[in-house]
Amino acid sequence: MKRDVFVFFLISILVLSTFAIAENACIAQIKFDTPIGQSGENPRLILLDDTLYHFSRREGRILSWKIGEGVMTSFSSLPQVPVESVVMGYKDMGAEKRTEMDQIVTHVLAGDGKLWALNQYSGKFGQINQDGLDYAYTLDLTDLNPELNHDEDYRFPGFVSDGYLYLFSVMRKEMYFARYDLTTGERQNVALEHDLGAVYPDGNGHALCLVNIETEQSSGGYAERIYTLDLATGELIPLEIDLPNEAGENTTTYIKGAYHINSGEDLYCFVESGGGASSDNRLFIVDKNGSLKTSIILPQPDNGFYYLCQPIDTQRMIAVDAFGAAVLDINELG
Repeated sequence: MKRDVFVFFLISILVLSTFAIAENACIAQIKFDTPIGQSGENPRLILLDDTLYHFSRREGRILSWKIGEGVMTSFSSLPQVPVESVVMGYKDMGAEKRTEMDQIVTHVLAGDGKLWALNQYSGKFGQINQDGLDYAYTLDLTDLNPELNHDEDYRFPGFVSDGYLYLFSVMRKEMYFARYDLTTGERQNVALEHDLGAVYPDGNGHALCLVNIETEQSSGGYAERIYTLDLATGELIPLEIDLPNEAGENTTTYIKGAYHINSGEDLYCFVESGGGASSDNRLFIVDKNGSLKTSIILPQPDNGFYYLCQPIDTQRMIAVDAFGAAVLDINELG
Protein backbone atom coordinates (compact mmCIF):
# COMPACT_ATOMS: atom_id res chain seq x y z
CA MET A 1 0.00 0.00 0.00
CA LYS A 2 2.76 2.43 0.99
CA ARG A 3 4.66 1.53 -2.19
CA ASP A 4 1.58 2.26 -4.36
CA VAL A 5 1.09 5.62 -2.64
CA PHE A 6 4.76 6.50 -3.22
CA VAL A 7 4.57 5.55 -6.91
CA PHE A 8 1.41 7.63 -7.34
CA PHE A 9 3.10 10.55 -5.56
CA LEU A 10 6.19 10.27 -7.80
CA ILE A 11 4.08 10.15 -10.97
CA SER A 12 2.12 13.17 -9.78
CA ILE A 13 5.35 15.14 -9.30
CA LEU A 14 6.56 14.21 -12.78
CA VAL A 15 3.26 15.24 -14.37
CA LEU A 16 3.24 18.54 -12.50
CA SER A 17 6.87 19.16 -13.50
CA THR A 18 6.03 18.50 -17.15
CA PHE A 19 3.20 21.02 -17.09
CA ALA A 20 5.43 23.51 -15.27
CA ILE A 21 8.10 23.19 -17.98
CA ALA A 22 5.50 23.61 -20.72
CA GLU A 23 4.10 26.68 -18.99
CA ASN A 24 7.55 28.22 -18.56
CA ALA A 25 8.29 27.62 -22.25
CA CYS A 26 5.31 29.70 -23.39
CA ILE A 27 6.24 33.38 -23.59
CA ALA A 28 3.07 34.62 -25.29
CA GLN A 29 0.07 33.11 -27.01
CA ILE A 30 -3.19 33.97 -28.68
CA LYS A 31 -6.29 32.02 -29.66
CA PHE A 32 -7.89 32.80 -33.00
CA ASP A 33 -11.53 33.92 -32.95
CA THR A 34 -12.16 31.59 -35.89
CA PRO A 35 -9.95 28.58 -36.68
CA ILE A 36 -7.87 29.04 -39.81
CA GLY A 37 -7.63 26.54 -42.66
CA GLN A 38 -11.05 25.05 -41.95
CA SER A 39 -13.09 26.64 -44.75
CA GLY A 40 -11.17 25.34 -47.76
CA GLU A 41 -8.83 28.34 -47.90
CA ASN A 42 -5.14 27.67 -47.37
CA PRO A 43 -3.80 29.59 -44.34
CA ARG A 44 -1.43 32.32 -45.48
CA LEU A 45 0.85 33.35 -42.63
CA ILE A 46 3.85 35.66 -42.51
CA LEU A 47 6.15 36.51 -39.62
CA LEU A 48 7.78 39.91 -40.03
CA ASP A 49 9.90 41.20 -37.17
CA ASP A 50 7.76 40.65 -34.03
CA THR A 51 4.40 40.58 -35.81
CA LEU A 52 2.41 37.66 -37.22
CA TYR A 53 0.17 38.39 -40.22
CA HIS A 54 -2.73 36.26 -41.43
CA PHE A 55 -3.93 37.00 -44.96
CA SER A 56 -7.39 35.89 -46.11
CA ARG A 57 -7.86 36.27 -49.82
CA ARG A 58 -11.55 35.43 -49.65
CA GLU A 59 -12.25 38.02 -46.96
CA GLY A 60 -9.94 40.60 -48.50
CA ARG A 61 -8.15 41.49 -45.29
CA ILE A 62 -5.00 41.02 -43.25
CA LEU A 63 -5.09 40.46 -39.49
CA SER A 64 -2.00 41.07 -37.38
CA TRP A 65 -0.80 40.01 -33.95
CA LYS A 66 1.97 41.96 -32.29
CA ILE A 67 3.70 39.47 -30.01
CA GLY A 68 2.70 40.15 -26.44
CA GLU A 69 -0.61 41.83 -27.22
CA GLY A 70 -3.88 40.20 -26.25
CA VAL A 71 -5.81 40.35 -29.53
CA MET A 72 -5.41 40.17 -33.27
CA THR A 73 -6.29 43.40 -35.03
CA SER A 74 -7.18 44.36 -38.57
CA PHE A 75 -3.98 45.52 -40.28
CA SER A 76 -5.30 46.42 -43.72
CA SER A 77 -8.39 46.13 -45.87
CA LEU A 78 -7.88 44.86 -49.41
CA PRO A 79 -10.03 44.66 -52.57
CA GLN A 80 -12.89 42.21 -52.18
CA VAL A 81 -12.84 39.01 -54.19
CA PRO A 82 -15.89 38.50 -56.46
CA VAL A 83 -18.12 35.74 -55.09
CA GLU A 84 -18.12 34.15 -58.55
CA SER A 85 -14.49 33.08 -58.01
CA VAL A 86 -15.68 30.35 -55.63
CA VAL A 87 -17.39 28.43 -58.46
CA MET A 88 -15.80 29.92 -61.59
CA GLY A 89 -12.22 30.10 -62.85
CA TYR A 90 -10.67 33.35 -64.04
CA LYS A 91 -10.65 32.32 -67.70
CA ASP A 92 -14.36 31.50 -67.54
CA MET A 93 -15.39 34.92 -66.21
CA GLY A 94 -16.75 37.80 -68.22
CA ALA A 95 -14.75 40.97 -68.84
CA GLU A 96 -16.28 42.86 -65.90
CA LYS A 97 -15.46 40.19 -63.34
CA ARG A 98 -11.99 39.72 -64.78
CA THR A 99 -11.38 43.43 -64.25
CA GLU A 100 -12.36 42.98 -60.59
CA MET A 101 -10.10 39.93 -60.26
CA ASP A 102 -7.21 41.93 -61.74
CA GLN A 103 -7.33 44.23 -58.68
CA ILE A 104 -7.45 41.71 -55.84
CA VAL A 105 -4.49 40.41 -53.83
CA THR A 106 -3.69 36.78 -54.56
CA HIS A 107 -0.38 36.58 -52.69
CA VAL A 108 1.18 38.42 -49.78
CA LEU A 109 4.97 38.39 -49.50
CA ALA A 110 7.49 39.86 -47.10
CA GLY A 111 10.89 41.42 -47.41
CA ASP A 112 12.99 44.51 -46.78
CA GLY A 113 10.89 45.15 -43.68
CA LYS A 114 7.60 45.45 -45.58
CA LEU A 115 4.55 43.50 -46.71
CA TRP A 116 3.99 43.22 -50.46
CA ALA A 117 0.96 42.29 -52.55
CA LEU A 118 0.88 40.42 -55.86
CA ASN A 119 -1.97 39.79 -58.28
CA GLN A 120 -1.23 36.61 -60.21
CA TYR A 121 -3.65 37.50 -63.02
CA SER A 122 -2.64 41.09 -63.90
CA GLY A 123 0.92 41.15 -62.54
CA LYS A 124 0.16 44.12 -60.30
CA PHE A 125 2.60 44.38 -57.40
CA GLY A 126 3.19 46.83 -54.59
CA GLN A 127 3.37 47.56 -50.89
CA ILE A 128 0.70 46.97 -48.27
CA ASN A 129 0.42 49.23 -45.27
CA GLN A 130 -2.26 50.07 -42.72
CA ASP A 131 -3.82 52.57 -45.11
CA GLY A 132 -4.31 49.97 -47.81
CA LEU A 133 -2.65 48.87 -51.03
CA ASP A 134 -0.33 50.65 -53.45
CA TYR A 135 0.10 48.73 -56.71
CA ALA A 136 3.18 50.60 -58.00
CA TYR A 137 4.32 47.95 -60.51
CA THR A 138 2.85 45.84 -63.29
CA LEU A 139 5.17 42.87 -63.69
CA ASP A 140 5.67 40.45 -66.55
CA LEU A 141 4.46 37.08 -65.19
CA THR A 142 4.67 35.29 -68.53
CA ASP A 143 4.97 31.49 -68.09
CA LEU A 144 5.00 31.75 -64.30
CA ASN A 145 1.25 31.12 -64.10
CA PRO A 146 0.27 29.69 -67.49
CA GLU A 147 -3.08 28.25 -66.37
CA LEU A 148 -4.25 31.49 -64.67
CA ASN A 149 -6.89 29.53 -62.72
CA HIS A 150 -4.32 27.88 -60.49
CA ASP A 151 -4.46 28.96 -56.83
CA GLU A 152 -2.33 26.47 -54.95
CA ASP A 153 0.00 28.60 -52.87
CA TYR A 154 0.35 26.53 -49.71
CA ARG A 155 3.71 28.22 -49.40
CA PHE A 156 4.29 31.78 -50.41
CA PRO A 157 5.81 31.81 -53.88
CA GLY A 158 8.55 34.32 -53.28
CA PHE A 159 10.01 37.17 -51.27
CA VAL A 160 11.66 40.57 -51.54
CA SER A 161 15.31 41.01 -50.64
CA ASP A 162 17.71 43.93 -51.16
CA GLY A 163 15.47 45.66 -53.68
CA TYR A 164 14.69 42.56 -55.75
CA LEU A 165 11.55 40.44 -55.96
CA TYR A 166 12.04 36.70 -56.42
CA LEU A 167 9.14 34.57 -57.69
CA PHE A 168 9.14 30.80 -57.91
CA SER A 169 6.47 28.80 -59.72
CA VAL A 170 5.49 25.13 -59.86
CA MET A 171 3.28 25.70 -62.91
CA ARG A 172 5.91 25.54 -65.63
CA LYS A 173 8.03 22.83 -67.23
CA GLU A 174 11.26 24.81 -67.43
CA MET A 175 13.30 25.08 -64.24
CA TYR A 176 14.03 28.70 -63.42
CA PHE A 177 12.89 31.50 -61.18
CA ALA A 178 12.14 35.14 -61.98
CA ARG A 179 14.19 37.98 -60.50
CA TYR A 180 12.70 41.49 -60.69
CA ASP A 181 14.63 44.70 -60.13
CA LEU A 182 12.21 46.87 -58.15
CA THR A 183 13.99 50.01 -59.29
CA THR A 184 13.25 49.37 -62.97
CA GLY A 185 10.67 46.55 -62.90
CA GLU A 186 12.85 44.53 -65.29
CA ARG A 187 12.70 40.73 -65.11
CA GLN A 188 15.54 38.24 -65.39
CA ASN A 189 15.03 34.49 -65.59
CA VAL A 190 17.60 32.53 -63.59
CA ALA A 191 18.05 28.87 -64.60
CA LEU A 192 17.98 26.07 -62.03
CA GLU A 193 19.50 22.61 -61.97
CA HIS A 194 16.65 21.16 -59.88
CA ASP A 195 12.99 21.87 -59.40
CA LEU A 196 12.46 23.53 -56.02
CA GLY A 197 10.02 23.08 -53.19
CA ALA A 198 9.77 25.72 -50.48
CA VAL A 199 12.27 28.57 -50.56
CA TYR A 200 13.34 30.65 -47.55
CA PRO A 201 15.31 33.92 -47.78
CA ASP A 202 18.74 33.65 -46.18
CA GLY A 203 20.31 37.09 -46.67
CA ASN A 204 23.48 38.12 -48.50
CA GLY A 205 22.04 37.23 -51.90
CA HIS A 206 21.16 33.65 -50.97
CA ALA A 207 18.17 31.52 -50.02
CA LEU A 208 17.66 28.12 -48.43
CA CYS A 209 15.49 25.78 -50.47
CA LEU A 210 14.12 22.27 -50.39
CA VAL A 211 14.83 19.90 -53.27
CA ASN A 212 13.33 16.45 -53.76
CA ILE A 213 16.21 14.07 -54.47
CA GLU A 214 15.68 10.51 -55.66
CA THR A 215 16.99 8.03 -53.11
CA GLU A 216 16.68 4.34 -52.35
CA GLN A 217 16.56 5.05 -48.62
CA SER A 218 13.19 6.79 -48.71
CA SER A 219 10.00 4.76 -48.74
CA GLY A 220 8.52 7.10 -51.37
CA GLY A 221 11.62 7.03 -53.57
CA TYR A 222 12.43 10.67 -52.82
CA ALA A 223 13.74 12.60 -49.85
CA GLU A 224 13.91 16.32 -49.15
CA ARG A 225 17.34 17.88 -49.03
CA ILE A 226 18.28 21.43 -48.07
CA TYR A 227 20.31 23.47 -50.56
CA THR A 228 21.79 26.94 -50.56
CA LEU A 229 20.61 28.91 -53.60
CA ASP A 230 22.64 31.76 -55.10
CA LEU A 231 19.93 34.23 -56.12
CA ALA A 232 22.12 35.88 -58.76
CA THR A 233 23.39 32.78 -60.58
CA GLY A 234 20.93 30.00 -59.62
CA GLU A 235 23.76 27.82 -58.32
CA LEU A 236 22.51 25.18 -55.88
CA ILE A 237 24.87 23.82 -53.23
CA PRO A 238 23.66 20.97 -50.99
CA LEU A 239 24.11 21.40 -47.26
CA GLU A 240 26.01 18.48 -45.81
CA ILE A 241 23.62 17.64 -43.02
CA ASP A 242 21.75 14.45 -42.19
CA LEU A 243 18.69 15.15 -40.09
CA PRO A 244 17.73 12.21 -37.88
CA ASN A 245 14.38 10.53 -38.46
CA GLU A 246 13.51 9.92 -34.84
CA ALA A 247 9.94 8.92 -35.66
CA GLY A 248 11.03 5.73 -37.46
CA GLU A 249 12.37 4.65 -40.86
CA ASN A 250 8.94 3.92 -42.36
CA THR A 251 7.47 7.26 -41.32
CA THR A 252 7.11 10.02 -43.89
CA THR A 253 9.11 13.08 -42.86
CA TYR A 254 8.63 16.65 -44.09
CA ILE A 255 10.92 19.62 -43.60
CA LYS A 256 8.56 22.47 -42.67
CA GLY A 257 11.15 25.24 -42.51
CA ALA A 258 14.89 25.97 -42.66
CA TYR A 259 16.40 29.19 -41.33
CA HIS A 260 19.57 30.94 -40.31
CA ILE A 261 19.06 33.72 -37.77
CA ASN A 262 20.69 37.12 -38.30
CA SER A 263 23.35 35.60 -40.58
CA GLY A 264 24.31 33.17 -37.83
CA GLU A 265 25.96 29.86 -38.58
CA ASP A 266 23.47 27.57 -36.82
CA LEU A 267 20.68 26.16 -38.99
CA TYR A 268 17.19 25.86 -37.50
CA CYS A 269 15.14 23.07 -39.12
CA PHE A 270 11.53 22.28 -38.33
CA VAL A 271 10.56 18.71 -39.19
CA GLU A 272 7.20 16.94 -39.11
CA SER A 273 7.03 13.15 -39.14
CA GLY A 274 3.88 11.13 -39.62
CA GLY A 275 0.65 13.04 -39.84
CA GLY A 276 -2.63 13.82 -38.16
CA ALA A 277 -3.07 13.83 -34.42
CA SER A 278 -0.06 11.55 -33.90
CA SER A 279 2.45 13.63 -35.86
CA ASP A 280 5.90 14.17 -34.36
CA ASN A 281 7.10 17.79 -34.59
CA ARG A 282 10.71 18.68 -33.83
CA LEU A 283 13.18 21.51 -34.02
CA PHE A 284 16.70 20.50 -35.00
CA ILE A 285 19.55 22.98 -34.56
CA VAL A 286 22.57 22.12 -36.69
CA ASP A 287 25.99 23.79 -36.54
CA LYS A 288 28.02 25.05 -39.51
CA ASN A 289 29.73 21.65 -39.87
CA GLY A 290 26.40 19.84 -40.26
CA SER A 291 26.52 18.30 -36.78
CA LEU A 292 23.35 18.14 -34.73
CA LYS A 293 23.54 20.41 -31.69
CA THR A 294 19.99 20.21 -30.36
CA SER A 295 16.88 18.11 -30.93
CA ILE A 296 13.70 19.49 -29.38
CA ILE A 297 10.27 17.86 -29.34
CA LEU A 298 7.66 20.56 -29.90
CA PRO A 299 4.31 20.61 -28.06
CA GLN A 300 1.57 18.69 -29.85
CA PRO A 301 -0.63 21.10 -31.85
CA ASP A 302 -4.37 20.95 -31.28
CA ASN A 303 -5.16 19.85 -34.84
CA GLY A 304 -2.15 17.53 -35.24
CA PHE A 305 0.14 19.77 -37.30
CA TYR A 306 1.52 23.28 -37.51
CA TYR A 307 0.89 25.68 -40.37
CA LEU A 308 3.97 27.69 -39.43
CA CYS A 309 7.03 27.09 -37.25
CA GLN A 310 9.74 29.72 -37.43
CA PRO A 311 12.48 31.09 -35.18
CA ILE A 312 12.13 34.73 -34.16
CA ASP A 313 15.66 34.93 -32.77
CA THR A 314 18.08 32.54 -31.06
CA GLN A 315 15.91 32.47 -27.94
CA ARG A 316 12.35 32.41 -29.31
CA MET A 317 10.27 30.64 -31.94
CA ILE A 318 6.65 30.90 -33.04
CA ALA A 319 4.32 27.97 -33.69
CA VAL A 320 0.93 28.41 -35.38
CA ASP A 321 -1.82 25.82 -35.73
CA ALA A 322 -5.47 26.13 -36.73
CA PHE A 323 -6.58 27.50 -33.39
CA GLY A 324 -3.88 29.93 -32.34
CA ALA A 325 -0.25 30.95 -32.11
CA ALA A 326 2.34 30.59 -29.36
CA VAL A 327 5.77 32.10 -28.86
CA LEU A 328 8.01 29.55 -27.18
CA ASP A 329 11.29 29.82 -25.30
CA ILE A 330 13.70 27.54 -27.18
CA ASN A 331 15.92 27.03 -24.14
CA GLU A 332 12.97 26.01 -21.95
CA LEU A 333 11.77 23.57 -24.61
CA GLY A 334 15.22 22.02 -24.77
